[in-house]
Amino acid sequence: MVIPIFRNGTRVAFLSLVVFAFPGCRSSHDRTHAAGKVWNGELKSLSQNATHDIAVVGRTSSAGVGAPVLVLEEIHDSRPSLIENAIVLTRLHAHYGVREIAVEGYLQDEPRLDASWFNRLPGSTLSSRAEVAVRLLKEGEISAPEFMVLVYPDIELLPAEVGSEYKVTLRDGALQAAQELAQRVGTGKGKEFTERIDKLQTEPISAEDELKMAEELDELRVSKNIVLPTQSLLDWQSWMGFWRGRAAGNNTMADAVLLASADGGVSPVVLNSGVAHTEGLIRRLRNANRPYAVITPLAVRNHEEKGQIDRYYSLREDGKSVKPRGAFMDAIYAAGGKKPQPVINRPWLEVNGLLYEFTEEIATGILGSSLQGDAKAPYGFSPGQFDTQWIQIDTKSIETVQDGDRRDVVFSLGLRPIQGGAPKTYWMKATLDSNAGTHGNDADSIESLLKDVLSEAQSETDAPSQAEDSAGIIHVGGDVRAVFGSTKEDVLAKSLHIQR
Repeated sequence: MVIPIFRNGTRVAFLSLVVFAFPGCRSSHDRTHAAGKVWNGELKSLSQNATHDIAVVGRTSSAGVGAPVLVLEEIHDSRPSLIENAIVLTRLHAHYGVREIAVEGYLQDEPRLDASWFNRLPGSTLSSRAEVAVRLLKEGEISAPEFMVLVYPDIELLPAEVGSEYKVTLRDGALQAAQELAQRVGTGKGKEFTERIDKLQTEPISAEDELKMAEELDELRVSKNIVLPTQSLLDWQSWMGFWRGRAAGNNTMADAVLLASADGGVSPVVLNSGVAHTEGLIRRLRNANRPYAVITPLAVRNHEEKGQIDRYYSLREDGKSVKPRGAFMDAIYAAGGKKPQPVINRPWLEVNGLLYEFTEEIATGILGSSLQGDAKAPYGFSPGQFDTQWIQIDTKSIETVQDGDRRDVVFSLGLRPIQGGAPKTYWMKATLDSNAGTHGNDADSIESLLKDVLSEAQSETDAPSQAEDSAGIIHVGGDVRAVFGSTKEDVLAKSLHIQR
């Protein structure tokens, strides 16, 4: 959850509230036999190995007993920080046996997530899944733990929150009501509150500290007989209710992470949280006598503004994609769907992700092999191989066409509306980058893919508003580029020449 903070109509900060952990007693996997290293007591070495050149290690305490907790900070609207977190998690998965991730916003009292739709192709490999998942991550559609569960079949996402604490909301006038009350209270706590808001850009707000300050202001409101207009009172109560919920959420998430190694598991426990949670969580870890280290992605440490999901971030909290424009997303939304957090179970993400994955499979399967020239549809693909609840691809429609000095692949597809009815037909044309190479299935290869999209995100002022780039080309993953249209003539008229 992200709270936009405005001053004089301008957004000056986001309060980012995202937490996930790695419980060691709730998985079907045997953590003591997980691939890679297991916890050996070298907290400083582990932290530095996992963060090299992508994050920094802050406060660390080796005191206490039990598996250490790695507090991985995040700014939720910052795509670079999400990608950097994915790199850290990839290293922890490969070298320290991390397999389970509990996710903030993944509620214990709602249906469980199921990412099996992403691994339905018989020939799916680690690299082929990663090439598509990194695009969704780079676009800002999924989080770091969602990237992990899409790529690695042995990753399990676990719920870390409850709805009553997570689904608290701020009224539009909540911050203004709080600021106006602080001014009326005057010196002392009122002035302290005002100064605290003014420092949001450089200093994080602890949920517990914010709640304590709000409660103190409210006590002064009552003792000084300050009467607020009805709407202002509702706004102020919204402010207090929000922080009560989020402070309680801190306790729930801390309980989850402390329970994580109750079975004596040897893997470190990872807690990925927004900066508003760090202080309160650290206090809980100290009180529980648990070793910990705080890890901060460079994008957070350096207050990077490039690559943020800015213009369309509000759509995320409204349950929609952060790339709402363009013909590609128009077609997907015509099929329906909504985006709460996390989004693994949502039809719109399934359609988006599978269209990327199917397009890459078809393009690489034909253009990356000898199945050209006299070869004809269905090019070795089976009838129904690319059919799902929402997507139908006619493998008999697949053909190769000349596009300048290269060959492209063209095929038709149907998208079925969630509300029912006949599928609507669209067309896709895809090409394989002339510089295409073979990507490995090891952690270093996955990290390389992540670093490539990190550079892309850092070069963008804001997140793209559509899947298509300025030339109308969709980067579906890896070395495959595509164009999308409502007719075959539409896609044939578009060139996929890529200047490198």
